[in-house]
Amino acid sequence: MLIDKIIITNSRNICIKITNSGEVILKKPKNYSEHMLNEFLNAKKSWIEANKKRILNIRELFKNVINYNTCLILGREVPLILDQNVKNDLREDVIYAKNVKALVKLIKKFAYEYINARLQQLSKQMGVKYNEFTLENTRKRWGMCSTKNDIKINFRAICLEKYQLDYILIHELAHLKEFNHSKKFWNVVKKHVPDYLIVKKQISNYAFLLEMYR
Repeated sequence: MLIDKIIITNSRNICIKITNSGEVILKKPKNYSEHMLNEFLNAKKSWIEANKKRILNIRELFKNVINYNTCLILGREVPLILDQNVKNDLREDVIYAKNVKALVKLIKKFAYEYINARLQQLSKQMGVKYNEFTLENTRKRWGMCSTKNDIKINFRAICLEKYQLDYILIHELAHLKEFNHSKKFWNVVKKHVPDYLIVKKQISNYAFLLEMYR
């Protein structure tokens, strides 16, 4: 079946969302006819099938991460042992944690130390100054720069490859020069990450991480 779940809304628009688990959700107005729905689905069929396949392939590729058998640290899958009898420890070759809560604490500690140092390096290279750096825990974004020049980075960004994490940091630091997403802003990003469009697309494959470690 093409659609896994249909939600009736008061909106005038129809839309499709494919979740990070591969579930296809369709939201449609209550007065949307079956004929109109079938036409819409026929037009979107190839897009739905291609994107669902992509998401399911990603889940298969990272099934050990999703099942908490391994943990991504700077792009490397590190064996993970969750056991109440172990001592919490994040090593280069293995991670020990009593439970997911303890694992999150370990990841956050490593993330803060690494990202804090990297932000300082990149901000000097870019000639910008930020006010404060903190980690955040959200399902919707990898980072943000506030109007007070504070940088917030999702702690799960530490799971990405180093160059992918750098892109996220550079993106937020670029807002200190251009607080928008104008052409000038993207030119600042491109100066430091020439292939940023490719990197952005790569990072989108890790969206499943935003729902983990809770």
